[in-house]
Amino acid sequence: MRILDVGCGIGNPPIRARVVSEDVLIGVDSDLDLLRAAKVRYPMRTFLCYRPESLPFADSSFDRVISGVALPYTDIAAALRKCAGYSPRKGPRS
Repeated sequence: MRILDVGCGIGNPPIRARVVSEDVLIGVDSDLDLLRAAKVRYPMRTFLCYRPESLPFADSSFDRVISGVALPYTDIAAALRKCAGYSPRKGPRS
């Protein structure tokens, strides 16, 4: 499963997201220091520096989009609009 972790920080996905080792996780954050730490902790994952409002991915690029605590530090409406098209699923995951 391809998962986008918005505001990934040091790379630990939210526990409730139930990310497993077989998942391909792409982490994005706007803090370069946190991204450097994430790359050390999880060298097999991809981490990119972006704000949630300006992510460059095409629609349906991911199976799921997750976020722990990043949204309150963004333009929430813009970030949600941007991320809404990345996952083909609509609504919460069961």
